[in-house]
Amino acid sequence: MVLRRNNVPIDPSSIDSVAVEIDGFFDDATHLLLCFSITCDVEESQAVFRAGDCRFANVAIWRKEKFGTVGKAKANEALLRNAEQFAEMFANDFLSANPKPK
Repeated sequence: MVLRRNNVPIDPSSIDSVAVEIDGFFDDATHLLLCFSITCDVEESQAVFRAGDCRFANVAIWRKEKFGTVGKAKANEALLRNAEQFAEMFANDFLSANPKPK
């Protein structure tokens, strides 16, 4: 939704992808504090040629990461807010690199 709101074109047939990964764990003592990491990657398929052999791999061409802690009661809100911030950053970077023709 954030990308559409910022007029970033979305091509459902594209082989490139945006991946958001959220990892975390609660503290052992009280299980009330979430330690988390969020990574957002834009990946592009690349062909690599070596010694006559061709291999394909997904390569991160844009990446943002964040680490933090949040109380269990506010975890959903905080993780969603961070994911939306990454989407805003990507939209701004994408639009800066791909200005609309005048």
